[in-house]
Amino acid sequence: MSSTPPRPIVFMDVHIGETPAGRMKMELFSDITPKLFVKSDGTGSFSIYGEKFFFFITTAKCDFLDGKHVVFGRVIDGMLTLRKIEHVPTGPNNRPKLTVKIVERGEM
Repeated sequence: MSSTPPRPIVFMDVHIGETPAGRMKMELFSDITPKLFVKSDGTGSFSIYGEKFFFFITTAKCDFLDGKHVVFGRVIDGMLTLRKIEHVPTGPNNRPKLTVKIVERGEM
């Protein structure tokens, strides 16, 4: 009988402006989307698009994203940090008025 390896847990430390907002931990769905983020050469944590890329963390049903984007994980700890990000004031085009930046990330 084969056992399924545990899903990877990753973290992101976030700043809002210059202020630390907290840490979020996410479980990655490596068994569902194995080639999306993991490479056997150790470079799986880097984007093919360079340093600047984006992703969504949705907090409500988003049917308009279905068929356009891949769900690759879920937040398992740090919902307060996520709520802080949600409450950042926005300006034109719903862009945050303060920079929301991942200052540290890694695998647990």
